[in-house]
Amino acid sequence: MGHLPGHSLLEDYNTLIYELIEDDDNIVYLYEFGVKRYYAVRGKVHKVDWIVIFSKDGIMETAFPPRGIDDYIEKRGFKLVGKIREVLR
Repeated sequence: MGHLPGHSLLEDYNTLIYELIEDDDNIVYLYEFGVKRYYAVRGKVHKVDWIVIFSKDGIMETAFPPRGIDDYIEKRGFKLVGKIREVLR
């Protein structure tokens, strides 16, 4: 999808996701799609806004840097849960 440089490895993608979920200041959202519930973490990696989405069982579904992240979140009805430190720690 061109989100990472062409020479990137799976390990680079995993590291990026880890950086997102380890930052206690990143924001957690609830995302409901039909009857399914997902949780999204929003944060910056190398000055770029990323979202990583997990199933309610904790399975990582996707991670990407949406264009216009605020519009993306609003249009899909993401509901603010809180910062990672408030939710998980």
